[in-house]
Amino acid sequence: GYIVTSQGGFIMTKQLSVTLLSILLVLIVLFGVFTFLPDNISYGDYGVFHAPANLIQKGPDIGPSVTATYSVDTTDLEEGVLENVDNIVTTRLNKMFNYYGLPVVLEGNKLSVTVPQTANEEKTDAKTIIETVVAEGKIEFLPSQEYSESNVVLSNYGETKYFSNVSTSNYVNGANKYYIVNVSLTSEGKELASEKFTASTTSWGAYCAVDGIVTYGAVYSNDTLQIYTSSKEQAVALATYINYGSLQTTLTETGYENVDSSIPSASLIFGIATLVLIVAVALALLIKYGVNGVAGILSLLISALVFTIFSGLVYFSVFNLYAWIGVVLGLALISSLTFYSLGKVKYYQLAGNGNKYARKTGFNSSLIRTLIVNLCVLVVGVILWVIPTGVTLGLGNSLVYSAVLSMIFTLGLNRVFVSMLAPLSK
Repeated sequence: GYIVTSQGGFIMTKQLSVTLLSILLVLIVLFGVFTFLPDNISYGDYGVFHAPANLIQKGPDIGPSVTATYSVDTTDLEEGVLENVDNIVTTRLNKMFNYYGLPVVLEGNKLSVTVPQTANEEKTDAKTIIETVVAEGKIEFLPSQEYSESNVVLSNYGETKYFSNVSTSNYVNGANKYYIVNVSLTSEGKELASEKFTASTTSWGAYCAVDGIVTYGAVYSNDTLQIYTSSKEQAVALATYINYGSLQTTLTETGYENVDSSIPSASLIFGIATLVLIVAVALALLIKYGVNGVAGILSLLISALVFTIFSGLVYFSVFNLYAWIGVVLGLALISSLTFYSLGKVKYYQLAGNGNKYARKTGFNSSLIRTLIVNLCVLVVGVILWVIPTGVTLGLGNSLVYSAVLSMIFTLGLNRVFVSMLAPLSK
């Protein structure tokens, strides 16, 4: 399959080149089927397979969503409490679930909250997400497990601020893993805590109640409360309630409905549009650069698969219209840099240089510009990602993934694929 040189290296032959290309194409097809299979395919007695493409959280403009409506109890509400309910719910969606720009609408005493449906059964489902963010979120600390309002020492409501800083951490003790909420106290909080709580590092010195139910034990030491929970989700929710306060009222559900995307058949339209773009770029590469263009096509297909698999199985914020624009820009980034580097290789080939020299010199001469462009896109993506809004989060997320993939392929694997296919261009 290859020829060994006197220096111990090897020269790629047509047979080996065809074999490697065939293996790559088979793998691309297999992973493509795995990534884009229809949703909810059953296997075994209880298993349900969710393809990565179906696990990407889609915004209400692109994918199906859930809208819940609530009536806000306005009995004896202090001034400004009702007007702040939608702001607190929005903040909870941001901090607890990394959801930005989703519709949270308050009209009079009626509140509606819309979140994406969740395909992955291992993730928090939409109903649980909504119930978590519309809970009153009243956090109180007591010296004993018996709850009574007269027994409350510290709380996250009222005019006095008892908490100065809240963070989360985790602790492993043998087979047990705890997720801890660390609560630093203000001077007012320290004074009350020192009088009412028992300082200890080995036993509960205080207890934490959520909406009137004592739920967690807390260690009190060095003017800090450490609340021990059993999951990351519980810790993040608790920290958010403490940090951003209680709703100071209760919400009663009045409606719950599944809603189609605001753009009819959006997922299908965007999927077809993306596929058309990829096919158009692939044809252009093949026509302009022949066998070397096949290397670019391989990079393009693998990039699309990696992007989709990682977004579905690992993380993607919320895939909305702006995220799709980021995908198009990412596709343009990878395609343009592939055209640029392959154009350099072709330039040196037409100048009468040998193919090996043309490949090496062409890719080397395009290296600096390719690196600079990728880094610029990466920086822009990171900036958009860290100042999240409904517009910037998905767009920034797409640009960061695209820039990383572009660096991997345009700076490395394109060269490998061109070398692998070199015998076929002779």
